Amino acid sequence: MVARGRMLAHMRQVVTTSTWWGRQGVRARSTISAIVVVLIALTIGSVGVVILLQISLTDSVTQSVTQRAQDIYAGISLDDLDTALASAESILGDSTIIQVLDENGQVILSSPDVAGEPAIVPVSEVGATLKIQHLSLPFVDDGQIYVVASIKKQSEKGDLIVVTGQSLDSVSQEINTVVILILAASPLVLGAVGAVNWLSVGKSLKNVDQIRNRVEAISAVDLGDRVPVPLAKDEIQKLALTMNHMLDRIEYSMKIQRQFVADASHELRSPLASMRASIDVSQRVHEESTPDLNHVLSQEVDRMTHLVDDLLLLAKTDEGLSGHHVGDVDVDDLLLLEANRLRSMGSLEIKVDVVPARIRADSHLVSRAIRNMVDNANRFARTTIRLSVIASGPQVRITVEDDGSGIPVSERTRVLERFVRLDEHRARSDGGSGLGLAIVNEIAQKYRGHVLIGDSELGGAHVTLVLEGSASVTGSRR
Repeated sequence: MVARGRMLAHMRQVVTTSTWWGRQGVRARSTISAIVVVLIALTIGSVGVVILLQISLTDSVTQSVTQRAQDIYAGISLDDLDTALASAESILGDSTIIQVLDENGQVILSSPDVAGEPAIVPVSEVGATLKIQHLSLPFVDDGQIYVVASIKKQSEKGDLIVVTGQSLDSVSQEINTVVILILAASPLVLGAVGAVNWLSVGKSLKNVDQIRNRVEAISAVDLGDRVPVPLAKDEIQKLALTMNHMLDRIEYSMKIQRQFVADASHELRSPLASMRASIDVSQRVHEESTPDLNHVLSQEVDRMTHLVDDLLLLAKTDEGLSGHHVGDVDVDDLLLLEANRLRSMGSLEIKVDVVPARIRADSHLVSRAIRNMVDNANRFARTTIRLSVIASGPQVRITVEDDGSGIPVSERTRVLERFVRLDEHRARSDGGSGLGLAIVNEIAQKYRGHVLIGDSELGGAHVTLVLEGSASVTGSRR
C-alpha cells in the first residue's frame, strides 16, 4: 500500500510537471494537430493562389494594353495624320487611357480620362519597340498604378508616339475579394476538419473505452473475463489481443499461486494435527520431565496452526470461495462471545458497550474479523480492552480499543497489508503473523466496508470495522 501510494504520488508529480500538450488526451491532440496542419496547408495554398491570381490578372491587363497599343500603332498613317487620329479616336471610351504624341512630346490626341494632361511618358524614353511600364499617375484616380505601353512610329514626315495604359485597380479589387472569401471560408473549413476528426477519433476510441472499462471491471476474484476484440484489423485490435494474452498469463499464474497456497495449507494441517496429538500425549506422560519443552512446542504448534488457518482463509478469499453462506448475523452476539472469551483468558478488564445490530453476511467471516481485532488488542493491551458496536443507518461500526502502545500514524495504512508487523512487535513470542488486520481489511472490502485506525481514549489503538447492514437499537448491553 505504501509503495503504491509513492508510485501514485510520483505519477501525480509527473503529470503536474508535464507540458500543456502532454496533459491533453489523444482525441484533443489529434484534433488540434489536424486543425494546425490544415491551417498551415490552407495558408500556404491561399498565399500561392493569391500570388498566381495576381500574376495572371496582371498579365491579362498587360496583354490588353499591349494589344490596344498595337492596334492604334497599326492604324496610324503618317501620310494622312487626320485619318490616323480619327482611327485612334474611334477606339476611345473604354477603360484604357490613350495618348498620341508628336515628336516634340505634345499631346495631339487623348482619351477623356487624361484630357488636358501632360504626356504620360517622356518622348525620349519611347523607342521603335513596344515598352511596358508600371507607373503611378498622380493626376489620374488618386495615383493608382497603371500598366503603360508605349511605342514610336517613325517616318520621314515626322514621328508619332502611341501611349496606352490601364489601371490595376480591378486586379486589386479581385484579389481583395478572393482574400475575403478565403478568410471567411477558412474558419468553416477548419471547424469542419476539427469536427470530422473529433468524431472519427472518438469513434475509434470507443473500442479503447470498452477495453478500459472491461479491464477495470476484471478483478483478482474473476480473471476469466476478457476484453472485447474489435473486428477492424488495426492497432486497437492488436491491443485487445495483447491484453487478452496478458490476462491469460496472469490468470494462469494466479491460479497456480492460489492452488499452491491452498494445497500447502491443507497439507500442513495433517502434520500439525499429528504434532498436536503427540505433544498432548507427551504432556500427559512426561509432564514433569520436560515442562518447558512441551510448553514451547505447544506454543509453536498453536502459532503454526493459526498461520495455516489464516493462509487458507486468504486463499479462499482470493478465489472468491468464502462468504457464500450469507445470512442474518447478530454482530452484538458475536462481540459478547469474544468478550466472554477474553475474560476467561486472563486478568484484563473487558468493557463492553453494544447495541443489537444485524447485517447480511457470512457469520464465519464476520466472526473471524472480530476475533482478529480482539486478539490484536489482547496482545498489546496492558490492563483494559473496550469492545463496542454502533448502529448508524445502514452501517454497523465494530470498535476494539486497548490501552497499549498504539499504532503510529505513519504505519496505520501499512499494518493492513499482509505479513506486515511493526519493528517493535516482531518477536515470535507474541504469536503475531502479520495477517490479523490484513484479514480484517479483506473481509471489510468484501462487504463494501473499510477499516479505520486511530488513537483510543484508553491510550492505545482504536480499530473500527465498518460494514454495510441494518441495525435496530433497543438499548445497550454491557
